[in-house]
Amino acid sequence: ISSKLFTAKVDQIIFSCMDQDDFRIKCLCEKLCMSRMQLHRKLKTLTGLSTSVYIRKLKLKRALFLLETTNLTISEIAYKLGFKDPSYFTRIFVKEFSISPSQLRKRWKIS
Repeated sequence: ISSKLFTAKVDQIIFSCMDQDDFRIKCLCEKLCMSRMQLHRKLKTLTGLSTSVYIRKLKLKRALFLLETTNLTISEIAYKLGFKDPSYFTRIFVKEFSISPSQLRKRWKIS
């Protein structure tokens, strides 16, 4: 399987299970029929990211899309993406994008 096909398959599984706050790497491994270590090594080689960081980055990219295209509240987006705590979601969003979700949404509405 090519690297693009592999990451596309991983992305598809993550996106389909993203809203489940109990979705864990173990579930991803089971769906891919891989051990946790095999998955970690393969993703690390292909993307330079650990499995958990890769999942979190996908969720945050999805959050950007939802902030721009929906009227969902930031808490609703956090829960929709499987985060149990909206304040944690906001903290990691700021760490990733250097702007809070609410500031970003205000900036887009002004434009």
